[in-house]
Amino acid sequence: MTDKTLHIVLEYKWYDFIESGKKFIEYRAMSDYWNKRLKNKDYNFITFHKGYTSTTMTFRIKTIFICNSKNNDLGISPVWAIRFDERIINE
Repeated sequence: MTDKTLHIVLEYKWYDFIESGKKFIEYRAMSDYWNKRLKNKDYNFITFHKGYTSTTMTFRIKTIFICNSKNNDLGISPVWAIRFDERIINE
């Protein structure tokens, strides 16, 4: 099995929350776009991009699951939830 990295571009606000350790789950809508990218995929890492700059940070993905609670950043349900933990690279 090879290592696979999911890349996500974030607004500065959300990038800063993750960088400060206040956020450890990223949510994505259950749209066709995200379903194709996340359903039945085996990602090992997630790299967050601070907007469209060269500033990034990479974490090990703990799990990707469907969250049925509206208590998330998007305020909708269901959503994809990407739980990450160990920070790997600080670029």
